[in-house]
Amino acid sequence: MTSHPEYAKEAAQYAYNDMYKTDSPVYNLEPWLYQKEKSYCSKYVYLAYWFGAAHAALKRFITGFHYIMPHHLIYDFSSGYSPADIYKVTE
Repeated sequence: MTSHPEYAKEAAQYAYNDMYKTDSPVYNLEPWLYQKEKSYCSKYVYLAYWFGAAHAALKRFITGFHYIMPHHLIYDFSSGYSPADIYKVTE
């Protein structure tokens, strides 16, 4: 997130220290977005920003019944906070 690098750092620290080391979420594709106990890759990224950095960076889903799809994750960020490609595996 080039426009707000502090949020990217805070989200990464939260993901590692709080979610990974402390919560140890179970991998599961459940639609309850704001529950950390059961998670999956793209939801993990969303929640790291939601709980660890800034709510303003993300779109809020009122009911919390929502899947964060990997190919759509960039659209779940609010305007002005979109993540940018910094590293690429392929061209």
